[in-house]
Amino acid sequence: MNAKNERLKIQANFWNGLAIAAAAAGIIVPFLQAYSNDELWNAQVFPHLSKLAINTFLPMAIAIFFAYLFHSIAKSCADRISDD
Repeated sequence: MNAKNERLKIQANFWNGLAIAAAAAGIIVPFLQAYSNDELWNAQVFPHLSKLAINTFLPMAIAIFFAYLFHSIAKSCADRISDD
């Protein structure tokens, strides 16, 4: 039973690591890309939903979704660990 628990811990760590990587990359990369874009400093960009906003917030939303999915898988692996 100890070997099975250890495998489940390793699986949970793997999926949680993927969740952290997805969240970090999915938030940081689009934000830096938008920050380095010259359109960000144009006052006409933000009054409406611009292409820049879509290119920034859509990847962030997708990354958060996948981070939540990976974290849910990690939690299900951790929930299967027995105390025996």
